[in-house]
Amino acid sequence: MSEWFCTHTGLPIPTLTPAQVPIWWQKVAQAGLPPEVWVETAGRSGAMLTLGWLGQDWQVGRVVVLVGQGVTGAVALCAARHLANRCMNVRVWLNPETPLNSLLHNQYTLYQKTGAQRVDLSELIGETAAVVLVGSEVPLLPDIWSWVNKSGAEVLRIGATLDGAAVATLVVGLPVTETPYSGQLYLADVGIPLAVYEQVGLEHRFVFGNQYIIPMFRRKNDEFSG
Repeated sequence: MSEWFCTHTGLPIPTLTPAQVPIWWQKVAQAGLPPEVWVETAGRSGAMLTLGWLGQDWQVGRVVVLVGQGVTGAVALCAARHLANRCMNVRVWLNPETPLNSLLHNQYTLYQKTGAQRVDLSELIGETAAVVLVGSEVPLLPDIWSWVNKSGAEVLRIGATLDGAAVATLVVGLPVTETPYSGQLYLADVGIPLAVYEQVGLEHRFVFGNQYIIPMFRRKNDEFSG
């Protein structure tokens, strides 16, 4: 019995195995969408999810973005920039153990140009937040999660849940089997051509309709058999 995912109308969403993930993103890059390009689209989707979660309080709700290693950290930084551009109350905590590769460095440089803050843990102690947005491909420091648990914030996650918990998770590209996701799941359209799916042997129909983010539901194959 294996997991698969579908839209709210039951349309199947292709699923990658962990072994397929690097091949998939390599094919995406070869099609003309390197990380530097699709991170921008994914970051906008992260900002849209955050705005939707805040609802009518989007202009006053405090957002703290926790940034760790990997491409999901770059996506989170991009989302922070989009939120800061809207004059929202946004602050970024950058994991001090995270080396700034070119992708993260570029996104952080762009974020700095908004004039929004970067904070360390000592500046967050005692503070509250409406939403915490997390992007990291490695676990974050236990002390930052201790603050999150006391902040009263709802946690939104980009990608796999490696630590902590989230009320919602934004999956970029395609979901991956045997991967921990938490909360309500959403899938972000980053503009991948259908031909790329065919190149890795995936059957796919365009599932986004007129949206860039859609709810995604986890099912078991045997629920749809028979």
